[in-house]
Amino acid sequence: AVADPAAELAQVLAVEPSADERDANCEISPVTILEAMLFVGDPENAPISPQWVAELMRGVRPAEIEAAVRELNERYLAQNRPYEIVSEGKGYRLA
Repeated sequence: AVADPAAELAQVLAVEPSADERDANCEISPVTILEAMLFVGDPENAPISPQWVAELMRGVRPAEIEAAVRELNERYLAQNRPYEIVSEGKGYRLA
C-alpha cells in the first residue's frame, strides 16, 4: 500500500513543537544575546566592543560582556565547536 503523504506530514507536524513552545525553551540572557550579536556581526565588519554591547543591554556592564565571552569560549571548546570568539583591537569577533 502507498502511504498518504498528507497524512505523514500531518503526523510529523503534530509532533513538532509550535513556535511558541520553541520560544519558551529559548533562554534569553546577556550571554545568548551576545552570542547572537557575534553571529550576526557588525554591519561594517568591525569587532564588537564590550562597551557597545553593554550599552544595548539594560543593566549590563562591559566587564560582564568580557565574562560572557569567556563563558561562550569555554562552552564552544567543551562542545568541540569549529569557532571561537577572538579578541581584536578593543572588541571581539567570531572566528
